Amino acid sequence: MRFEDISISKIQLDNRTCEISFLSDLTVLRNSIQQKGILQPVHLKALGTGRFQVVSGFKRIDCAQALGFTSIPAFILEDEISLLECFERAVEENFFSRKFNVIEKAGVIQKLEKEFNISKEVLIQKYLPFLGLNASETVYQIYKNSVTLDPFVQEYIVRDHLPVYVIEEFFKFSLPDQRVIILFLQSIHFSVSTLKEFLVWIYEISLRDRSSISDMLLEPLKAIVQDHTLDGRQKLQVLRQWLKNKRYPRLSTLETRFVMLKQKLHLPLEATEFFEDNKLHMKLSFQNKKELEQWIEKMKEASLKPELDEILKIV
Repeated sequence: MRFEDISISKIQLDNRTCEISFLSDLTVLRNSIQQKGILQPVHLKALGTGRFQVVSGFKRIDCAQALGFTSIPAFILEDEISLLECFERAVEENFFSRKFNVIEKAGVIQKLEKEFNISKEVLIQKYLPFLGLNASETVYQIYKNSVTLDPFVQEYIVRDHLPVYVIEEFFKFSLPDQRVIILFLQSIHFSVSTLKEFLVWIYEISLRDRSSISDMLLEPLKAIVQDHTLDGRQKLQVLRQWLKNKRYPRLSTLETRFVMLKQKLHLPLEATEFFEDNKLHMKLSFQNKKELEQWIEKMKEASLKPELDEILKIV
């Protein structure tokens, strides 16, 4: 390996075989190069024709070229070294200097399999542990499937740091359906738990009703996502209730009935979502003995009403 300045015009910039990065923000790097130049040389593979292939340093080269640099400092790997060895070096340099996101790990696995014909067995036993993953076929399949997701979904996964157990839910949907779903992801503020719930519910509803995701989500797409009077959190609340009513119509009827009966009893009664613990809950606030006695009197009155019997049957 030797060191020298290489003209950017001699580098095959369109050959991205060894590229690892996905969705990188180049702002900080570009500013650093503009102020201080390139402090860490890139790695290039000599092709024997006066041309060079990038092994690592794609972002540095892209920034340098955008800033008008005509040459770049580089460590040159001689052409005897195999392309697989070059790719492994690229993975090592990146992996030990930063954390890979999910899609980057998936991309490494895909390239090893498609570009270098590495068998599934070797991928699982050798490369998954190197990437910090469990050596199992299940993990292999999850990351293999991740590269087939719609690019906008991949970006959402990376930006929101989604865990694998949520990413798996996207695999159930076709690419056209993923593109409909992304409209909701871009417009509504989902937490990890509410996103998983959203994906599970729309999939279950589509199976039960034998309808496409696109057709099913057309109504909330127009009524909720495109309602500019609501912020992201408000849209989530409305969407969640709409889906809940559609997924559990009988439950929604019971909830509506519960609210009506509670109002007639004039008590601050509450129940857990889905009436899971089969209990009524009530939280009272009072400042003195007289207010407490008033609550006791209201509870006595409620105990004699048929609405209490009915509400107890609901929970």
